[in-house]
Amino acid sequence: MRASVFLLLRYLKPGNKSRTYTFFSLAALTGIALGVTTLVVAFSILGGYEKVMSEKLTSFDADIQIYGYGNQDLTKVDTAQIKIRGVAGDLLKSIDISAQKICILGKNRINEGVTIKGVDSGYLESRTSLQLLDGWFNLGRGVDSLPGILIGKTLATKLRVKSGDKINFFAINQVDLQNMTALPAVENFVVAGIFKTGMGKYDDSFAYTSLQELQRLYEMGANVNLLEIKLKSGANIDSVKESIQTLLPYPYFVVTFKSQCSDV
Repeated sequence: MRASVFLLLRYLKPGNKSRTYTFFSLAALTGIALGVTTLVVAFSILGGYEKVMSEKLTSFDADIQIYGYGNQDLTKVDTAQIKIRGVAGDLLKSIDISAQKICILGKNRINEGVTIKGVDSGYLESRTSLQLLDGWFNLGRGVDSLPGILIGKTLATKLRVKSGDKINFFAINQVDLQNMTALPAVENFVVAGIFKTGMGKYDDSFAYTSLQELQRLYEMGANVNLLEIKLKSGANIDSVKESIQTLLPYPYFVVTFKSQCSDV
């Protein structure tokens, strides 16, 4: 007889003990079993949640992101890409070049502060966790030759707009925030589409337009301020990140998606 079974029968088998003693022993063991089962289930759920959220984030965000420190523009991006490809080697899946700024979007008297991202064609289609609810991915000039913009579902609800509607855009250049005489660039956009990711960060306060339009509105020239790197499964993200940061000069600032989403 196994020791665990022997001990169980010893304390549960009535023998010379009262039925009350046996009942309380059984109740105590049942409570312990339920408690352990609850902990196992809870940890399993939390582990599954973390895995699902990590997969969703990496399917939309990149494994490694490179910003301009202090929101500075990045120059000599072609040279930086060559260095990145040399470090990542066969582990590299893709490099996306974009620009990211802050702005105000408004419709009638409703205004919302938003992070706007300028991307190349094909960027949005490659984000598997992005679901297009209305409209299309084309961010080129459409209705009345206005530039297109893609906004999140929650943001669209706040602004009370749908695809095809016109919205007002006010560019905010962070370098000029303390200069009260600097006038923001003003533009009219047409809502090309409305998307949903299931993540509040994007659905509530993110918008996308073409990289060329963003560069024009913020007078960036041909510069960008964000490189997004996706690595193949199994890559040591932290190791690749450290190697890239060592090679790239200031103001290149390299971070991983885990460091930005440490609360997930």
